[in-house]
Order: sequence, then structure tokens, then C-alpha cells
Amino acid sequence: MAKEEPIFVHLDVNSEYSIGQSVIRIEGLLEKSLEYQMPALGIADDNNLFAAFKFYKRAIEIGIKPIIGATVSIHPGASERISKLILLCKNTTGYKNLSNLITRSYLEGYHKGKVLVDIDWLDGKSTLGLVAISGGYNGFIQNLLLSEKSRTASKQVERLQLIFPEDLFLQIHKLGGNRDEELLEKTVEIASLAEVPLLAGNNPRFLNQDDYLSLDARVCIDRGDVIDNTNRVREYTTEQYFKTKKEMADLFSDIPEAVTNTVNLAKKCNFQFTTGQTALPAYSVPKGQTIENFLIKAANKGLEQIPLATKEVKEAYTQRLENELKIINSTGFSGYFLIVADFIQWSRSENIPVGPGRGSGPSSLVAFCLGITDVDPMKYDLLFERFLNPERVSMGQLPDFDIDFCVNGRDRVIDYVSNRYGSEMVSQIITYGTMSAKAVVRDVGRILGYPYGMVDQIAKLIPFDIGITIKSALKKEPALSERYEKEQDVQALINLALKLEGLIRNAGKHAGGVVIAPSNLSDFMPLYKVEGEAGTVTQFDKDDVESIGLIKFDFLGLKTLTVIQNAVELINEKLIAAGEKSIDIRAIPTNDSETYKLLSSTKTVGIFQLESIGMRELIKRMQPSEFDDLVALVALFRPGPLQSGMADLFIERKAAGHLNLVNTFHPMLEQVLRTTYGVIVYQEQVMQIAQKLANYSQGSADILRKAMGKKIPEEMSKQRGVFIQGAIDNNVKESTARRIYDLIEKFAGYGFNKSHSVSYALIAYQTAWLKTHYLAEFMAASMTADIDNTDKLIQLKGDCYDFKLDILTPSVNHSSYDFVVEDARTLRYGLGAIKGIGKYAAEAITNERLTKGSYLDFFDFCSRLAEQKLSKRTIEALINSGALDCLEENRSTLNNSIEIGLNYSNKKAMDRESGQNSLFYSDTDQFQTLPKLRRKKEWKLNVLLHNEYQSLGFYFSGHPFDPYRKDCLHITKSPLDKLKAAMEASNGSFRSNQKNTIELAGLVTGLKRRGENLIFKLDDGTATIDVIVFGERKDNFRDLLVENAVLHLKGNLRFDAYADRWQFVAEAINGLDQLIEKKANTLLIKCGTKFDPDKLKSILQAHIPGSCKVNIHYKTDIDVYRLQLSEEWTVNATKELRDQLTVEFGSGNFQFLTDN
Repeated sequence: MAKEEPIFVHLDVNSEYSIGQSVIRIEGLLEKSLEYQMPALGIADDNNLFAAFKFYKRAIEIGIKPIIGATVSIHPGASERISKLILLCKNTTGYKNLSNLITRSYLEGYHKGKVLVDIDWLDGKSTLGLVAISGGYNGFIQNLLLSEKSRTASKQVERLQLIFPEDLFLQIHKLGGNRDEELLEKTVEIASLAEVPLLAGNNPRFLNQDDYLSLDARVCIDRGDVIDNTNRVREYTTEQYFKTKKEMADLFSDIPEAVTNTVNLAKKCNFQFTTGQTALPAYSVPKGQTIENFLIKAANKGLEQIPLATKEVKEAYTQRLENELKIINSTGFSGYFLIVADFIQWSRSENIPVGPGRGSGPSSLVAFCLGITDVDPMKYDLLFERFLNPERVSMGQLPDFDIDFCVNGRDRVIDYVSNRYGSEMVSQIITYGTMSAKAVVRDVGRILGYPYGMVDQIAKLIPFDIGITIKSALKKEPALSERYEKEQDVQALINLALKLEGLIRNAGKHAGGVVIAPSNLSDFMPLYKVEGEAGTVTQFDKDDVESIGLIKFDFLGLKTLTVIQNAVELINEKLIAAGEKSIDIRAIPTNDSETYKLLSSTKTVGIFQLESIGMRELIKRMQPSEFDDLVALVALFRPGPLQSGMADLFIERKAAGHLNLVNTFHPMLEQVLRTTYGVIVYQEQVMQIAQKLANYSQGSADILRKAMGKKIPEEMSKQRGVFIQGAIDNNVKESTARRIYDLIEKFAGYGFNKSHSVSYALIAYQTAWLKTHYLAEFMAASMTADIDNTDKLIQLKGDCYDFKLDILTPSVNHSSYDFVVEDARTLRYGLGAIKGIGKYAAEAITNERLTKGSYLDFFDFCSRLAEQKLSKRTIEALINSGALDCLEENRSTLNNSIEIGLNYSNKKAMDRESGQNSLFYSDTDQFQTLPKLRRKKEWKLNVLLHNEYQSLGFYFSGHPFDPYRKDCLHITKSPLDKLKAAMEASNGSFRSNQKNTIELAGLVTGLKRRGENLIFKLDDGTATIDVIVFGERKDNFRDLLVENAVLHLKGNLRFDAYADRWQFVAEAINGLDQLIEKKANTLLIKCGTKFDPDKLKSILQAHIPGSCKVNIHYKTDIDVYRLQLSEEWTVNATKELRDQLTVEFGSGNFQFLTDN
């Protein structure tokens, strides 16, 4: 009879969620377990249960018994070293206790940067339902044994036996470590003396025997070390791979009971997660009321506030409200609605803007009546079942409100919820960062010790596509695959990176996810503290949180709400001061013709959701004239509708302007599809068609909608039969029913959530209305919201100029931190947008001026801000930006006098602190002892502009391209702003493989390498355009392509659909100075009666002989005299000549002409 294969269970696997300590992925681990025919498996990650539910769920699906546990770090009480204890869950009580211990370790157990469990926290109650295992060099007992503290070890064993009666085990390893034999012997001995059962273990950290290098690399990446460092401590060995049952049995054939005990212990551990049940948060209602009745009263009270025109309309609203309340109360979501209403009402009372709605939440009339949303679902034909469908709830698919808050107030709302419902029941949700393609290549290159330049080249060859993998990059980028095939070092780099790519890199905080539990969250999962962040996060991610039945709320920060609020505050401040009525942005009419006129002009910079190039093209074609058009715009501007022809069909039918042109196949469909010209744009329309035509219930219609949206073939096939039969039963011809179902099938997959479209169209309309009627306030608020985003400020600044809205330079005597409105046509630049200033300094400068008046001079400025201790760098930035020009000294002089100003400021501060005044100084006679400025001639224009650019991110007083602007009229024909205007006015015609050669000129900015190509922005002072020089050409122009070079380019335009912007492909590049010098045939100089002929003569003489004739237009009070100098005065059109003429005449008073 054949010998039965020995049985063994791994109980202490560390997965990739033991961050930086393992390379085992859950899916691969379970596949390997199936291959090895292992009936059970235990994961014990380091101080966390991050992977617990993912592991549990997948293990159950494939028939492996999951054992849930964690390896906790124990505070070094009896030992100087931190030790480890594995805790496994036998049952639900054990899971809750483990969850509580881990949570407590993050909240109370930090010790020298480590998360620890205090051994004194372990007692009979806190460990009930848990099994404890001590094993390995760092095991709680083994740590003492290796430290020659056998007596202490024995006492600690006795202590643990009291805490874990019948549930304490000592684990033994054979991993090839230096002290393995010694530790094995001592562990067996103490186990025998104390009668503690032994467990065989291997503490797997990598799956396959040849994967040790992957683990070693991951550890080095985590610790900032390199593979070849011979002095580093290696905690893991080549033996810690996932061994088979036979390998483990053979390894411990001398102690077979240690192998058998793993199976016995696995049988003890029977914890199961509860799924399929909803753990709804609790809401307190007044005594004597049920939560259901409280919700009914609150909703009906809100309904009374809605102005309804007729009795019939009111009856329809009342009936809808009753139906919704019935569903909400029957599914147990009453408290959920009341909690959301509570924190939204609090937010509004605290002047924290809340969005009108998001996602499917606005489909609820109850939500509208409670003030959760600003969208009336009856007005827009929104279906409640799209949000809360009882049939989906019964399948464990829970609804959730996604709520937008002003970015500045979101955290305050989360704090309120935490305080209101208990910090132990409220937490934000965890998210995990992974090792992405580019980053992991750089990581691996570093730990292998490869040259930075080589690694940088390889990393840059990986395209910037979101979510790209190394494998797809090898297929997509020929240069990368070629180097991979030909270069051994590159192959080694990428092969190792492939093994690490996608592993968990770190844990962080989800952007908006918040969970509220009905009891302590640690009853459901442990909590975690993200380093450097306040508050806690759940140890389960959003998917796992919902899978165990908890309700997730999304508290999202939306910058546009901040813009709207700030703009309205500026407007109302002005209106109230003028004795006029303030505006309520939530009450503005949505039929303002001037607003739609602005939108149709496509001047939509700053307007929510409507400012991209692609969207502006769609707007230009559609010409929105009513709110329904905006709703459709939001829904149609997605790849599916744009590529399927759906958007084209909508626009074509709208342009036709007559609904009779629309064939809806059946009269019942006309009302459903009327506002979208017979095109199925929204998911709600699919549901309405199913209900009206085929007698679907509201819940069943939502299931059809989901099947269509997700393109589930089996369900769609099933639904086809149900739909057609339902339509036939409703007296619809079978042929008509089939055609209609085909129509649904064609467009439903691209259908969008109408409730979300309405909500975001409302925000878009509000921003458009503000821009139309209060341009200055809207632009000031928009620029303030992006005060740290130079690229966006440049775009908004350009839009201001397009609307003839002036922006004045920053000024310490006029500016605030924010951008402010000086009058209806003028903004003042914000101090906060100056690089190197910071909010504290900007507000200090503003407050001092508002309190004590304008700054009189440089020393007055410095001395009055002595307490704020402005740094030299801050003052330099103020000078460079022009913010101190109001003190009527040139920038060069002020920059040269900073030290004097700071010394003076410090002296005045010391005098004030000592209570003494200078013998010759008093506050009313301060000018007598002022030091002298170190006067200096003003910087040359190019230096002044460069410094201005460094502090502001763009040019204010002029532009380096200004001296070339007139010259280029004869070379490039038009500036960039006119080219861009032509592109936008083309209605998309530029997109059809634009091959015409175009000439451009401007300043190179933001030059960088992307893969084998070079990219930069070309800036001519009127606009910027993205330029790419492909790899095969870049070497030809290497010397010309430098930051701030002024260049002439030839090439053509292409549209980058991924980036949603135009890009210029440069085919030929020349230095503009060199080109003008070569091609200029005439120098035209304009001057007046004050010009110095001798000065002009000396300038020209330095540049003769040449080939460029000189013409002078001499203007007097009477006439303009045109003079042409003789041939002996022909000059070379050099940059030096240009610079000299700029100083003498100004860049606008001369021009080089060419025959181009």
C-alpha cells in the first residue's frame, strides 16, 4: 500500500502587504496552494490585516480554507530588541480582539518610529479567540533564548500559557541562518519543559525557489540600500520560499509532530467574515420617535418649501415622495439619509460650499427635500431606482452619496462627522500605492548600482500613458525593446523590475472615502495611521469596506465650488456696498440668454467641465441654447459617444430644429427621447423605455440598465427576450420591439448617468453665468483658486486679456494675498502668486498696510515688517516681481540694498524690544536717520524680464520676444494667438491630418526629454504651443535647443487626442537671430525730434559693412520724413545691433524687414 503523502499547512505567510518585506502576491499564492493541493492557508502580515478580506474572499472562491492572522510587534520590555508574536483568529471574537489590538498599536503603541503592542495589553479577555505563535529569531520567546535569558524566557512562556490556555505554540524553522541549530535546540527544550506544542514553519516571503533576488531587491528598495552592500543585515534567507507539504515534512522528519500540529491548529481556526449584510450607521432621533417617522416628517417639511404650480403637480410630488420613503425605510436606509442631511446642513451653516449633487444621488426626491442635493429629480425625469434599487440592495449592492465640498472646507466636514458620530466609529479609507513601471525601473537601477544616466534613459523610454506596464511599454516603444534585446544590463534591469512591478509600495489616505460604522470600526477591521497624516484610515480599502457591509461616503473636494463661493462673496460685497440686493447662486435662473451666448462663443476658459479644446469644439458644433443642452454636453463628451457617432447624430438633429424629423419608432418613446432628439443619451432613458414599452418594474429596469452599461452578454441575451415579450404584451409589434431593443443595445453602452450630468451641468452653468455677468469677480476668484498653478494662471491671464480685462502688477501698497478686483475692468495681481512669498508673508504685508497705511519707502517697508522677519529671498521675490515698484525706486537699486534694509529693520526691532528710541529718531521723525540706498542703474530689459519670470512664472513688464515681434510679421505671418484662434474656429477641420508646413517663432520654455524625443513650449508672448522634436531629428538641433533660446521653427500641427491639445511637430529649426541676420534686407528705425544722431551714428558704425539697408522715419509735429541712408551705411543685422537699438529707441521703434 502506497504511503500517504504527509500533510502540512503554512500558517505564517507574509504577503506583499507586509510592505517591503515580501514579494508574494495573493493571487499567485493561492494558485500555488491549489497546485500543491493545500487544504488550508494562513496569512500573518506584519502589524496589519490589509490583505485579510481579499485573501479570505478569493480563498473561499477556490475552495481553500483561509486562516486570518497577523504578526504583531511586541514592545521591548524584558528584551532590548523588538520581538514578534503571530496571532491567528479562531473565531469572530478572536478577529475582533486582534483588530482591536492592531488598532490600539497604531493609536497608542508608537515607540521609536515602530508600531508596537504592549505585552501588558494581552490578558485573558483581550486575547480570547486568538492563537499565539512565537517563532523565528525575532519571536517573543526565541528573542530571549538567543539573548541567553532562558529564565526570563521560561517565565514569559508561563505568562503566555495563562493568557492563551491551550492556544500557545512555539514555532521552529530550518532556514539556513547562522544560529538556526542553536535556536532549534533551545526552542525544543523549552517547549518540552513547558509542555507547549511545536509548529513547523518556513515564514514564506517569496513564492518560487529562484525568487530570492526579487525579495532582496524589494527589501533594498524599502530601506534605501543596494544589493552589493556587504555590510547590510540580511534578515531573510534563500530558504524562505513557499515550500510544498512534502518538502516541509522531509525537512522536519526528525520532529514529525511539529508538522502534524500545523494541521491540528488549522482545524482550530474557523473565523469567517460576515458578508451579504449591511451594517448601517445609527442616527439618534428625539425620544418617542422612530427613525422612519423622523425621516418622513423631515422630508415632508422639505417638500412644503418647494413652490409647486398646481394641485396635480403637488400630488405627483407627494406620491413620488411617499414611494421613495417607503423604499428607504423598508431597506433600512433612513438613518443613512438623515446622517448625510445632517452634515450637509452643518456645512452650509458653516459657509462651506456643497455641490448640487454628484453621481446617482440627485435621483432622489427625498434627498432634494432634505437639502442633500439642489437638483429636483421630477423636473429632470430622474429615476429614484437609479440610486436605490431594492433588488440591487438585496444582492449586496449598496447605494452611496458622493458629495462635493469646497476644497478648503472638506476636512472640517470630516472632523465634524468624526466628532458628531464618534472618532472610533468614523474613519477615512485607506488606499495603496503600487510600484509603477517607470518608478520601479528607477528603483531597481539604483539598488543594482547601475549608472544614473543609463537608468534614466531606460525609464524615459517608457511612455507616459496612465497605468502603462513594462510589458506593454516593450511592445509600444521600439527603442526600449531594442535595447532590451541587445543590452545585457538593460535585460537584467527590466527582468527584475518585471518581478516587482505592481507590488504594494505604500499605504495612504483615499482622496474622499469616509466610512461611518454602527459600532467601533475595530469590530469590523483594524485602523491605521498614515505617516505624517492626522486621523485614522481603515485597514481595508473601499472595495473591501463595502464588501463587509459598511457604508462608504465620498467627501470630495471640488475647487470650482471654492471659485463660486469666492466670486459670490466679492460680488455681494460690492452689491451690498452699493445698496443693492445680493445674489444667491443657487437661485439664479437657468434660462439666461446672455450666458448661452457666452457658452456658444466657446470662450469657456474657467468654466467647469467646458474648457478643454475638445469640449470647445463640441460646444461650437452644438451651440447650446438651453439647460438641457448643457446636460447633454456633459454626457456626450466621452470617447464612446464621440466615436460611435452618437454625438454627431444629436448635433445633426438639434440643428434640424424640428422634432418631427426624429423617428422614435413608437409614440411611447417620444416623451422619453424628446429632449435628446431621439438619441438615447442617458441611462435613465433606457430604464424609462423598458418601463413604458415593456412593462418592466422600476427595479428590473435598473438591472437592464446595468447589464447594458457593463455589456454583460448573458444578461443582455436574457433581457432581450424579456423586453420583446413585455412589449408584445403591451400591444407593441414584435418587429418594432426588436428594432427598439437593437437601438437600446447600440447606444445604451455609451449612456451616461443623467443625474450626474444634471448636477455638473448646473455647476457649469453657474460658473458661466458668473463669467457672463460678473467677469472681474469671477476671474479674480478663479485665479486665486489656482494661485499656486502657474500654467493655469497663464491661461487665465490670457483669457482676461481676450475679454479686455486688465491685470495690474503686484504691489505691496495695493495687492492682497488673493487676486482682487479694483474695478469692473481691472484686477490686481495677488501677492500669493509670487513664487517664494508664501501665505504668511503675503498676509502679513497686507494686514500691516490695512492697519497702518501705505508703505512710504523701502526702509519703511522693511522696518514695519521686522517682527515677521521677512527673508532676503522673500524681498528679492517681491522686487523681481515688481511688487515694490510702488516705492518709486528701480529694481536694481532695491535688490542691491536688501542687506541695508534688513539691517535697518533688525536695528529698529531691537530698539523697540529694548524700549529705547534712537537719540535722533522718533516715529514722527523717521526720515532723519534713514540709511542710503546703494543706487544702481536699472537692469537691462532681458535681465529684468528674466527675474520677473523667475518670480511670477511669466512676463509682466514685457516679453523677451517683443524685440522680434515686428520682424516676424514678415517671417511667420501671424503670432501664436492668431494661429490658435484659427485652429479653434476651424470647427475641427485642422484635425484631418494637418500637413501644411507652418512657420512659428518664439521663446523655448520647459525643455525636457520624453523618451527619445524632446518637448517644450514655444512662447511668443501672445500664446504658447506644445512642440515636439522627434528623436531622429533632435541631434541635428542639439546646440539650438536650450532653455530661453529664441527660435524659428518649420513643421506641421497634429492633435494629441490623449492630452486633448494641439502639438507642433518641428521639422526644421533655426536661431531667429541668425535667420534674421541672414535674410534681413532693410532696417527701419522710427524716431522723433529728441533722438541723438551722433548716438545712432556710433551704433551703426560698429556694424558696417553689411547687406541690410537703413531707412529712418523721422517724426516731427508737422509730418513724418522718410530717409534712406546711402549704401555705405548698410549694416549686419546682428543680435548685438538689436540690443543696442532696443536700449536707445525701445523694441517697438525699429524693425528688420525681409523678403520672406
